[in-house]
Amino acid sequence: MNNKCIHLKYRTKKGQRYLYCSLKKSAVTYDFCRECTDKEYKQYKPIRKRTYKQAKREKRRFSIIYPYLDKCCVCGAKTGIILHECIYGRNRQNSIKYGLVIPLCVNCHTGTNGVHNNYELDSYYHKLAQCKWEQVYGDRYEFIKVFGKSWL
Repeated sequence: MNNKCIHLKYRTKKGQRYLYCSLKKSAVTYDFCRECTDKEYKQYKPIRKRTYKQAKREKRRFSIIYPYLDKCCVCGAKTGIILHECIYGRNRQNSIKYGLVIPLCVNCHTGTNGVHNNYELDSYYHKLAQCKWEQVYGDRYEFIKVFGKSWL
């Protein structure tokens, strides 16, 4: 429900959910809200573009885990390669900085058995990335200092 009126709210009373219009100050239905003439929508800000520095880092990604970034490290495919940051989310930039990147084809990345849809495989790559980081850069305490948690 992305395009809803800013005056339309969910409320509960005795465990029952209902819609409430803060403009009309009463319970309403979707049909009533759809026909309302005083509808207002939330203004969305545009998505921030990548900075030059960030784009440059992403182009120059390297891997300490898998040396060949031109073929998938799971199935060996050479087309549709996506560089997957093993530790993503708020630590994505640190993952790029320290080379915790692996090449995956589209199917191995977001397919039904891909990294993003398979918790065990995702956990395996978190642990592998941490082991490689500890071999190359330092001990576990430094890893926790940089990434905020340990997967081992």
